[in-house]
Amino acid sequence: DVLFGNPFLVPEETNSFEIGGEVKFLNDRLGLDVNYFDATSSNVIIAVDLSATTGYTNAWENAAEIRNNGWEVTAYANPVRRGDFRWDTEVNFTAMENDVISLKEGIDDIGLNGFVSTSADVVPGQPYSVIYGTGFQRNDNGDMIIGEDGWPLINDTRSALADPNPDWTAGWRNSFSFKNVTISGLLDIRSGGDVWCGTCGIINYFGTSALSAEERDDVVVFDGVVNTAGPDDEPVYVENTTPVALADPTSPNGQNDYYRVRYGFGGISEMNIYDSSWVRLRELSVGFNVPSSSFGTSGIEGMSVTLSGRNLLLFTDYPGIDPETNLSGDSNGYGLDYFNNPN
Repeated sequence: DVLFGNPFLVPEETNSFEIGGEVKFLNDRLGLDVNYFDATSSNVIIAVDLSATTGYTNAWENAAEIRNNGWEVTAYANPVRRGDFRWDTEVNFTAMENDVISLKEGIDDIGLNGFVSTSADVVPGQPYSVIYGTGFQRNDNGDMIIGEDGWPLINDTRSALADPNPDWTAGWRNSFSFKNVTISGLLDIRSGGDVWCGTCGIINYFGTSALSAEERDDVVVFDGVVNTAGPDDEPVYVENTTPVALADPTSPNGQNDYYRVRYGFGGISEMNIYDSSWVRLRELSVGFNVPSSSFGTSGIEGMSVTLSGRNLLLFTDYPGIDPETNLSGDSNGYGLDYFNNPN
């Protein structure tokens, strides 16, 4: 990429409102902290695409106005404190909505990351980094439109397909201490948010995935509607009832009639979007505090030794490697998986 500088940039501005409260009980053995926030950022600086004829690919612009609002809740407790044993637990919860209010005049869409077919974009009226790409045709009710042959029809216009931002996230940490030993663990929970699994689309296309084997003998009726009106008439939709074989070796078109091949290399974007909810063991550690009495008169006041591991367990229905990975790493465009490496 060749980035063009902009001497006319102005600072970003954020107007925010926050209200909350904290309560403690039982001599600080139980507590709750609740906050609501609403922040709108204007003159947000984003790299906007330029025509290659300029000699540059992108230019910095004060290009967007973005709003974030939501809740942050933290609760902690010390359920057990007896002798040399102590158990501490803490839960944090965040639910946030994110919306792109507007873009600079003359800009309709800003690509952050991805490909021509599938990308993470900034689009007015959509969440930040919305997954944008090719999809199936749908009527005004959102029903998928099916052709007379029983196969879904492709929408020639790219559109917003999915929101990569979670509905809510939570963390639950527990620590158990006995004398000089402490064991601590953190569960990381994410609910909602989508990921485009380009990896899945490619291995489905080549028939090397488990899914491509499972579908080999399937005959399905796609959930959608068929337009029974003439080409120049108002659409009249009826429920689709035409069965199709997902892989029919007797078809004159051969493998090109297979569901995972007929829509092109890797399929269209909508075919490869999956929910990214997870529960993971984010961290587990065992620590030992060596008391100062063990060092005599050496002048050493104490020492602690900790063994820790991260991302030890992951529970998710996402079929890719890890829904937390991102195609372009630590960047503003997220929600894309294309042969990413696991964390």
